[in-house]
Amino acid sequence: MISSARIGIVELGRPTLATAARAVVEEAGLAVSLYKALVPTDLFGVLEAGPTAPDYLIICADADPAGIVFPRAATEFDLENIRHGRLPFSTMREKVFLPHKVVVGAGPGLGHPDAARAFVDGGAALYFGAPGDVDGAAVLIFLSVFFTQHLVRGATMDKACAKAVAADPVTAQFRMYGPTGALPLGPL
Repeated sequence: MISSARIGIVELGRPTLATAARAVVEEAGLAVSLYKALVPTDLFGVLEAGPTAPDYLIICADADPAGIVFPRAATEFDLENIRHGRLPFSTMREKVFLPHKVVVGAGPGLGHPDAARAFVDGGAALYFGAPGDVDGAAVLIFLSVFFTQHLVRGATMDKACAKAVAADPVTAQFRMYGPTGALPLGPL
């Protein structure tokens, strides 16, 4: 059973990770659209898409408590939104409109509770991310196991996430966030 869910990958300063994530998801038999965000307005175009946004959105970027890290060139063009090379999560919270969508923060720091809150407050049904220093290999393991379990084999999202976090010590950092914050994962 392969799902017809629409999956989008946003590449924001992590082109190798985005390309590898696309290959992993496509290998599971799922179709993917790739979006490149060079400046915040590129990102906002995807984050404000509402019902037309992909059902699942994977953000390939780096973040820290101050926000999503933007490439150096973006800071020269968008002084209004970027602070010290970062797009603050509070600014993102004002822009996100992703009703009933599922978002995966695929990169270090994207599991910060403020990142999750920005997406969930913008209507996302669930947000997955690792708050710590998760490497590209762990991101790919998480994506592979999660999407294969959920969209190919039909597992619930919490069970698919539980299997993905059990796959590797670094993937264990991933959390599932909902409207009330971090959510417990179902048993394997």
